Amino acid sequence: MKMKRITLTNMILAVALVISLSVIFLTAFKALHKDDESSMSAKSKIEKTSGENMISDDNGKTWMSEADYQKKYPGVDVDWWTYEEYKE
Repeated sequence: MKMKRITLTNMILAVALVISLSVIFLTAFKALHKDDESSMSAKSKIEKTSGENMISDDNGKTWMSEADYQKKYPGVDVDWWTYEEYKE
């Protein structure tokens, strides 16, 4: 009976330790990466008068057209290869 009680106590302590460490590391991770979401997000809206798609990269403070956004942040130009082209 004594062995059963010690094992149960150790299991409860192990579960409490795992939960507490998970919470500690999650809180530290959130604190370190709290500003990443706002700096990487862009908002989009349709202008009612012209029907043009407007994009904001500073959470809606200023708006620019989609063409201006593409000039400021050019897309990635990917060169796709097929297997036949690669093996040559």
